[in-house]
Amino acid sequence: MLQDKIFEVVYARPELFNDDFRESIIRGIVEIGMNIDQAIIAGGDYSFAVSADESVWGEDANPYRVIDAQMSNPDNSSIKLTFHNDSQFSEDNSVSFQVEVKQGKVVSITRL
Repeated sequence: MLQDKIFEVVYARPELFNDDFRESIIRGIVEIGMNIDQAIIAGGDYSFAVSADESVWGEDANPYRVIDAQMSNPDNSSIKLTFHNDSQFSEDNSVSFQVEVKQGKVVSITRL
């Protein structure tokens, strides 16, 4: 269950839970302005598409490394994370949505 995973992370990585997004993360809601780690914790399991910043990563970048680096060293990579949960839009059924991350921060959320 998503909420159980979130509570585990709250205790393991308290630095991710600043006052601005703490409640949203605990409720499993991704918000504009969250850093990539906060979005991943709030959204749950995800798939991704990464367009790596070639000036940083070259032509054949490992997308997992690009995603991981966005927290500490954000760059001009474009990352799209697709989530499927029942908390983002407060509905009884799970809903898919896509989150776009630029410079390590969520810039858009689109319901699919």
